Amino acid sequence: MRELQGGQSERGVEVCREWLGRVGSMYLAKLSSEVSLTKDENGRKQLKKSSEQKAEQNRKVSVSSS
Repeated sequence: MRELQGGQSERGVEVCREWLGRVGSMYLAKLSSEVSLTKDENGRKQLKKSSEQKAEQNRKVSVSSS
């Protein structure tokens, strides 16, 4: 990145940070909504089961669409 006059490059960095923060928080929210983390073993099994079901659904969808 070429240095602009003094304050301008700082402004660019601020905008970039703001954008990254927004995108990052959206991504984290998406992850946490997909993965309701539970610490007990039963929760992990449940999580695995639901992700396998999603994969199964995706397979069915891709088969029916082709």
